[in-house]
Amino acid sequence: HLNSPLSWIEFRAAETQPMRTGGERIMNQKASPPSPSAPPVSKARWLFAALAISLCVNAWFGWKTVVGPKETPADLYWIVCQADAPKAGRLRAFLALIESGHTRWPGAELKQLDLRGLDFSGKNLDEADLTGSNLEGVNLTGASLNATDLPLADLTGADLSGGKGHGVQLFRSALDGAKLSRADFAGAHMQEVGARNADFSEANLADAELIMARLSGSDFSGADLTGADLEAAVLKSANLNQTRLNGANLKDADFTDSNWWRARGLTSQQVGALQKYFAPRPNADEALRRDYAEWRREIQN
Repeated sequence: HLNSPLSWIEFRAAETQPMRTGGERIMNQKASPPSPSAPPVSKARWLFAALAISLCVNAWFGWKTVVGPKETPADLYWIVCQADAPKAGRLRAFLALIESGHTRWPGAELKQLDLRGLDFSGKNLDEADLTGSNLEGVNLTGASLNATDLPLADLTGADLSGGKGHGVQLFRSALDGAKLSRADFAGAHMQEVGARNADFSEANLADAELIMARLSGSDFSGADLTGADLEAAVLKSANLNQTRLNGANLKDADFTDSNWWRARGLTSQQVGALQKYFAPRPNADEALRRDYAEWRREIQN
């Protein structure tokens, strides 16, 4: 039936229109293209999503800059234990841990930190490395310092009363005016320590190494220095009343104007040498000279 012109036109029109389900014709999609000025809906959605993500990322970085990362105690302790970490970073982490109540420091690297004004009373600083740190006037009462490294540290005026420091390393540290009353520092390494006018009353310093220590004016009353090495130590004007010196090495030690005769555990040979070289001088305190004279009468009777 295509012989007439009208039949041919109707046939071509039918070819351009797809068939709906059920045989219904639909409009060709190419017949009405979208306006060139209107972007596709999917592209607009992608642009919106990208903008939202960008805003979120910028907000996150801004929060990190202002607030900083939330570090766990494990993160902070890892920083404290890194010897090559910046000093400021180690100090920040250390103070944060102190604030959170952390009390154990095995392996902590706290070298050359300024720790003045902090309260370490009752804290556990066992095996921590505080080499060269400034702890002037710090409260360390009852603190645990077993095997702690404190060489070249400044502990001037610090309070270590009742503390425990078996094997603590204090080589050439400053302890002038420090309080170590009733402290247990048995076996402490205190060679060349400066501890003038310090309080060692009733302290346990058995087997401590005090070679060339400067201990003038210090109070050792009731202290235990059994087996201690005091070779070349300076104990001028030290109070040695009831101090136990059993087996102590006193070679070349300076006992000028100290009441060494009130100490306990001295051998007869040591007493003889001390009498010969360290009897109170004529210009010594009068009370000291009277006490020495009384002791002489006691041993002669």
